[in-house]
Amino acid sequence: PKYLMARQRSNKGKILWTLLFMVAALFSFYNIQKIQEFTKQKSAPDAVVINCDHVIDLPIPDVSDPHVCFIVRTIKSHESRILAFVAEAMAAPIPLSASFHFLDTNGDFDSLANMTEMINIIYSRQIAEISPITRQSALSAFPILKDMFEYGYIQTDMHIQAMIADKSRKCEYMVVTNGDNLYVRNFLPAIIPEMRKGLHMIAFEFLSHYNWPPGYGQVARDGADVQVYTQFHDSAIDLGSVVIKVDFWDQKNMTFLLDKVRENPNIDVGQVYAADGMLLPKLAEGAHTTVLERVLF
Repeated sequence: PKYLMARQRSNKGKILWTLLFMVAALFSFYNIQKIQEFTKQKSAPDAVVINCDHVIDLPIPDVSDPHVCFIVRTIKSHESRILAFVAEAMAAPIPLSASFHFLDTNGDFDSLANMTEMINIIYSRQIAEISPITRQSALSAFPILKDMFEYGYIQTDMHIQAMIADKSRKCEYMVVTNGDNLYVRNFLPAIIPEMRKGLHMIAFEFLSHYNWPPGYGQVARDGADVQVYTQFHDSAIDLGSVVIKVDFWDQKNMTFLLDKVRENPNIDVGQVYAADGMLLPKLAEGAHTTVLERVLF
């Protein structure tokens, strides 16, 4: 009798697990069909169709925490990395108040709109958008850009100015970065305490793919793929290795490249390439800053 009772309980358990598995499978199938139908409707002929088997229900962030806007310069070759960029930045185990502003800096990223809508569907709310400042609008304002490769700095400056002018936006801090960068999942939790203090600039260490010469003091070793010990001076800081308070940026009234091009349309190529390294140390003068001794991207 004991054997028969144990067997009956075992059978009941198997039936219960089978039913649970069937319900989970049906729910997963429904989500897949929903996402695939959306991508068929929205995808351009040459766009990348991304299938997703679930939707992420993000917890509501603490409204007392500052909102961080990632201003992400993208080009078509970043196509396979955008979702990874967002997923890693939003993967922290706490509610986050963050959004992503994508800039198509070459004007040829045809599938960016599709990917942006997909991100918003996956995360169940509007966390991503495409900047209204297009490559064409930047060219219209500055025709000299047709003959200048300026790494999207003019478009970035124009977007920041428009973002500040739009009082309905909630960007309190910003990270200006590139679409092929990856931030660790503890990036936002690491900077939240510093933002709560109201600091103007929060920098952190990072991994660099550049080849560094022997004896250079700000890196762990010479060669490529090395840790950079970030400091607020040229060649020791990267565009994406600092979080900036938007009100402070507005007060300082600085730009990466816009003002320089207005003053001198024939600007030296070296100043264009190193626009971030030249601006950020100046921006830090008189600012309340900190450098976190942590590799966060």
